[in-house]
Formats: sequence, structure tokens, C-alpha cells
Amino acid sequence: MKKTVTDKKNITFLIALFFEVLAMLISITTIPYMVDTDSCNLFLKLLRYTGYAIILFKILNDDYTTKQITIILVIVAILLMNSVAVKGNTILCLFLFIIGMRGIDFNLVCKVTLVWYLFGITITVLGSQCRLIENWDYTSGERVRRALGYFYPSHATSTMFYTMCLFCYVMGEKLRLWHVCILEALNLMQYKETDARAGTLLMVVMPIVFWMIRLDKKQISNRLYGKALTLAFPVCAIFSIGVSKFYTGKGLLSTINSLISNRFALANKALNEYGLSLFGQRIEWVGNGGYGHTFTEFATPYNYVDCSYVKIMLDYGIIFLLVVIIGYTIASVKALKENDKFLLIALSFIAIYSIIEPRLIEIGFNSFVLVLVVLVNYRYDRNKVEDRRNESTK
Repeated sequence: MKKTVTDKKNITFLIALFFEVLAMLISITTIPYMVDTDSCNLFLKLLRYTGYAIILFKILNDDYTTKQITIILVIVAILLMNSVAVKGNTILCLFLFIIGMRGIDFNLVCKVTLVWYLFGITITVLGSQCRLIENWDYTSGERVRRALGYFYPSHATSTMFYTMCLFCYVMGEKLRLWHVCILEALNLMQYKETDARAGTLLMVVMPIVFWMIRLDKKQISNRLYGKALTLAFPVCAIFSIGVSKFYTGKGLLSTINSLISNRFALANKALNEYGLSLFGQRIEWVGNGGYGHTFTEFATPYNYVDCSYVKIMLDYGIIFLLVVIIGYTIASVKALKENDKFLLIALSFIAIYSIIEPRLIEIGFNSFVLVLVVLVNYRYDRNKVEDRRNESTK
């Protein structure tokens, strides 16, 4: 009976998540701009709110302890204040799925969403090559970048990065060298089109690290590097915010800034212009996405910030950023205790990638955001520890 109830919860959650992911996968392509954009956006909104209704139904029918209810109420209070400050409910809706993850099989969710992401990438990229989906190009001097059917080239790179990370995590011990070779070839192909340098470099390293970590048969909880990786999110957050705040345009940081498309300088400008707040503020971000296709002149100067940590802090405030960093860190510590080395490695790469891309809490790109459920449902699974110990002795 218990298994049947659990299966029903998993199915309910996956159905709700499907509507959200489907809407996100379409919204980041050029498809909405090939049809009546307003009608398409209304359709995507309908998909999202269908998912929200289903996940809210699950949440209201779940059982909670007094401690869990208290934590949820505190988080919801923070999110409501965020929503008022930014005049939007994006983060509040995201946390419906995070709270709804209680009692859900995370590995199952990863396997299912991997299929969705792979299908979405295949349809979008092949569609763009067959001219069924518009393949926008962005030319700046001698640098020509193509978006492969996505709204902007970095969208294509980010989608591939998170899908590759998800693939490596799901494969785990079954990841083989030929998988790595295929992933590297696909990465080089996307680089040729998108010219996304920093993201491509991380995708060169990531599958190799996942493959090599298989060879380490000792438990990661006994490894020094395992303990160090649990600090990936606070270290990356402090580093990126600190460098952005005190960036002067001189020395080594200036060279790095040039290599990562002026990200430090833009973050520094945004921090100085908008300042910090506890619960966020509404900022009209102006980026290159759509330039030459949906508009030809900038109404206001370019101000987009790509660093997830800086952008979350500016958009949603210091308190929400702390909640996110604490949540990811708790998830990393939990992965260490359970000797889930592949999850720990995945989260570490996401922490690093979030220095240069703003997708850390966007579920349409990053399904690993669901690990934030540990904020309301931390449970140390001893069975997993035993399973990992048995695997390491084989």
C-alpha cells in the first residue's frame, strides 16, 4: 500500500513538472516569435499554471510535521515579501515544486527529466538546422554566434551544460569512455555554432571528471576533496560577489573579465547602481537576446548580469540568496554523508557554472534546483550509505 501511495505521488509530481518544463523549453526557443507571440505566451502561461495547480494539490494533501510546517511558513513569508518587492511570483511558483518534492524519488525525477531535456534539445537543434525553427545569428565584429533555435546562443550552451550534467549524474557508475567521447564531440559542435567559451571549457572538463571519479572506489565521505566540495556554493558565491563588488579593471582580473565577456565589470556596475536590499527589487534587465530580430535599437543601455549569485542578490535580495546557498550547501553535505559522489560532483560544477551564467534557480534549465527540498525535508538515508559502500567494494 505504501509503495502505491508513493508511486501516485511520484506520478502526480512528474505530471505537474512536465507542464512547467514544457513551457520553459518552448519559451527559451525562437518558436514564440515565429507565431502570434501574445497567443503563444498565453498558452505557455496556461501550461505553467496547470502545473502549479497540480503541485499545489499534492502539497495540500501531504502530511507534515510541526517543524516542517514552521520552516515552510518562514520560507513562504520570505517569498511573499520577495514577490511584493519585485512585483512578480516567479520564485514563489518555483518553490511550489521544491516543497512538492517531499517524498518524491529524486533519481526518478532526474531520469525522467533527462528524457524531456534530450528530446527538447534534439527537436530544437535539428529543427533549426532543417529551417523548421528560426536559427538566429548574433554578429559582433568578427564574432558570429548562432543560437541553434534558441533565443540566444548562451541559452543553447546552458541547456546543453545542465543536460550533460544530468546525463553524467544519471549514468553514474555506468558512464563509459565512449559516452565521454560523444559528449566532447557534441560540446565542440555547439561551440562552433555558439562560440560560448567559458561554458564550453567547463563542458570539456565535466564528463572527464565524472568518468574519472568512477575509478575512485573509496567512499567520498573519507576523501578530503569530498569535504572541500561541500563548500562549493558559499565559496563561489563569496568569490563572485566579492570580485564583482571590488572590481577595478586592472591586473589579472581585467584579463579574466575580457575572457568572460565583461561579466565582472557589468556585475560591478549593477551592484553600484542598484545597491543591495533584503527582499529584492524590480530591475529592468537589458541584454542582447533578440537584438536584430525582435528589436534593432537599445531603448536603455545594456545592463544584464550573468552571474547567478549577483543577479539573485539584486533581484530577490540578500535573504533569499542566503536561503539558496544554505539549501545547496545542505544538499551537498547530505550527498557527502550518503557517499553520493556523482550528485556532489554535479552540484559542484553547477556552483562553478553559476559564476558565469544566471540559471541557478531556473528549473527549465537546471532540474538540480529541486535538491533545495532539503530545506524542508532533510533526511539522512542510511540505506543509501550501505548501497554506496557495497558498490565501492565491488
